[in-house]
Amino acid sequence: MTVTQWLEVLSIGFVAGAVGQLVRAISGLAKLKREQLEGAAGDNEFQLSTMVLSVIIGGTAGALAAIALSDTLVSGGVPSQTILGLLGAGYVGADFISGFAGKHFAVAPTTPEVPQIRGDGKAEPTPGDRQQVAPAAPAPDAVG
Repeated sequence: MTVTQWLEVLSIGFVAGAVGQLVRAISGLAKLKREQLEGAAGDNEFQLSTMVLSVIIGGTAGALAAIALSDTLVSGGVPSQTILGLLGAGYVGADFISGFAGKHFAVAPTTPEVPQIRGDGKAEPTPGDRQQVAPAAPAPDAVG
C-alpha cells in the first residue's frame, strides 16, 4: 500500500471511531442530565475537555482497528459492516485504551500545599514559593 492509501485508511478509521465515541457520549450526556434533574450526589458536571479527550481516544481506537481492515478499505466498495465495525471500535475501544492507560501510566493526584499562617498573620512560604532575595550590596571600588 502507498502512503496515501495508509493515510486514507487511518483517516477513515479515526473519523469512524470518533463518531462511535460521540454516540457513546450522547448516552453519557443523557445520563448526566438525568442525574442533575434527580439531584443525585456525585460529580455530575459536564467537562468539555473530558469529552474531547474521549473522542480523540475513540478515533485512535478506530484508526487502530482500520489497520486490521486496510485491505478491505482500499479495495473499493467498502461494505457498511466494515464502517459499523469501525464505529463499534471507537465506541468500545475508548474504554479499553483508557483502562490500559490508567493502569499502566497512572499519575498520582497532586494536592496543592496549604500555606501555614504565622503569628503575625502572614503566610509562611511553602517550598514551592520563590524566595525574594535582597540585592547584594555593591562591591567596594578597588580604585579609591
